[in-house]
Amino acid sequence: MFVATVTFEVDSENQAIFYNAAMKQAEITLEREVGCMQFDVCFYPNRKSICFMYQVYETQAAYDHHLISDHYVTFDQITAPWVASRRVEVWERAEPLPQI
Repeated sequence: MFVATVTFEVDSENQAIFYNAAMKQAEITLEREVGCMQFDVCFYPNRKSICFMYQVYETQAAYDHHLISDHYVTFDQITAPWVASRRVEVWERAEPLPQI
Protein backbone atom coordinates (compact mmCIF):
# COMPACT_ATOMS: atom_id res chain seq x y z
CA MET A 1 0.00 0.00 0.00
CA PHE A 2 1.09 3.53 -0.75
CA VAL A 3 0.46 6.25 1.84
CA ALA A 4 0.65 10.01 1.49
CA THR A 5 0.49 12.36 4.43
CA VAL A 6 0.08 16.10 4.19
CA THR A 7 0.37 18.58 7.03
CA PHE A 8 -1.02 22.05 6.44
CA GLU A 9 -0.72 25.15 8.54
CA VAL A 10 -3.69 27.33 7.66
CA ASP A 11 -3.99 31.08 8.20
CA SER A 12 -6.22 31.69 11.22
CA GLU A 13 -8.81 33.74 9.31
CA ASN A 14 -9.33 30.92 6.78
CA GLN A 15 -9.63 27.90 9.07
CA ALA A 16 -13.37 27.38 8.67
CA ILE A 17 -13.37 27.64 4.89
CA PHE A 18 -10.28 25.41 4.67
CA TYR A 19 -12.01 22.82 6.88
CA ASN A 20 -14.97 22.69 4.48
CA ALA A 21 -12.72 22.44 1.42
CA ALA A 22 -10.59 19.68 2.98
CA MET A 23 -13.62 17.61 3.95
CA LYS A 24 -15.10 17.99 0.47
CA GLN A 25 -11.76 17.00 -1.09
CA ALA A 26 -11.69 13.80 0.96
CA GLU A 27 -15.31 13.00 0.04
CA ILE A 28 -14.79 13.55 -3.69
CA THR A 29 -11.52 11.61 -3.74
CA LEU A 30 -13.11 8.59 -2.06
CA GLU A 31 -16.10 8.73 -4.43
CA ARG A 32 -14.20 9.16 -7.69
CA GLU A 33 -10.84 7.47 -7.30
CA VAL A 34 -10.94 3.69 -7.41
CA GLY A 35 -7.36 3.39 -6.11
CA CYS A 36 -7.97 5.50 -2.99
CA MET A 37 -8.78 3.25 -0.06
CA GLN A 38 -8.71 5.76 2.81
CA PHE A 39 -8.65 9.54 3.13
CA ASP A 40 -8.69 10.95 6.66
CA VAL A 41 -8.72 14.63 7.54
CA CYS A 42 -7.56 15.50 11.06
CA PHE A 43 -7.18 18.76 12.95
CA TYR A 44 -4.91 19.34 15.93
CA PRO A 45 -7.20 19.67 18.99
CA ASN A 46 -5.75 22.85 20.45
CA ARG A 47 -4.61 24.46 17.19
CA LYS A 48 -7.28 24.19 14.53
CA SER A 49 -4.86 25.86 12.12
CA ILE A 50 -2.98 22.54 11.78
CA CYS A 51 -4.54 19.99 9.41
CA PHE A 52 -3.18 16.49 8.83
CA MET A 53 -4.39 14.36 5.92
CA TYR A 54 -3.70 10.61 5.78
CA GLN A 55 -4.37 8.97 2.42
CA VAL A 56 -4.00 5.30 1.48
CA TYR A 57 -3.78 4.23 -2.16
CA GLU A 58 -3.47 0.78 -3.68
CA THR A 59 -0.39 1.86 -5.65
CA GLN A 60 1.82 4.86 -6.24
CA ALA A 61 0.27 5.10 -9.71
CA ALA A 62 -3.14 5.64 -8.07
CA TYR A 63 -1.66 8.44 -5.97
CA ASP A 64 0.04 9.97 -9.01
CA HIS A 65 -3.35 9.94 -10.76
CA HIS A 66 -4.85 11.75 -7.76
CA LEU A 67 -2.32 14.56 -8.15
CA ILE A 68 -3.50 15.32 -11.69
CA SER A 69 -7.22 14.87 -11.06
CA ASP A 70 -9.43 17.89 -11.69
CA HIS A 71 -10.75 17.93 -8.13
CA TYR A 72 -7.24 17.86 -6.62
CA VAL A 73 -5.94 20.62 -8.92
CA THR A 74 -8.98 22.75 -8.04
CA PHE A 75 -8.53 22.12 -4.30
CA ASP A 76 -4.84 23.00 -4.52
CA GLN A 77 -5.50 26.23 -6.41
CA ILE A 78 -8.37 27.36 -4.20
CA THR A 79 -6.68 26.63 -0.87
CA ALA A 80 -3.13 27.82 -1.72
CA PRO A 81 -3.75 31.41 -0.58
CA TRP A 82 -5.04 30.17 2.80
CA VAL A 83 -2.07 27.91 3.54
CA ALA A 84 1.00 29.25 5.36
CA SER A 85 2.88 25.97 4.91
CA ARG A 86 2.37 22.46 3.53
CA ARG A 87 4.49 19.37 4.07
CA VAL A 88 3.93 16.26 1.93
CA GLU A 89 5.45 12.89 2.79
CA VAL A 90 5.00 9.55 1.08
CA TRP A 91 5.24 6.16 2.76
CA GLU A 92 5.03 2.49 2.00
CA ARG A 93 2.66 0.89 4.49
CA ALA A 94 3.89 -2.32 6.08
CA GLU A 95 1.37 -5.10 5.86
CA PRO A 96 0.16 -6.33 9.25
CA LEU A 97 1.54 -9.55 10.63
CA PRO A 98 -0.83 -12.54 10.60
CA GLN A 99 -2.68 -13.24 13.83
CA ILE A 100 -1.41 -16.22 15.80
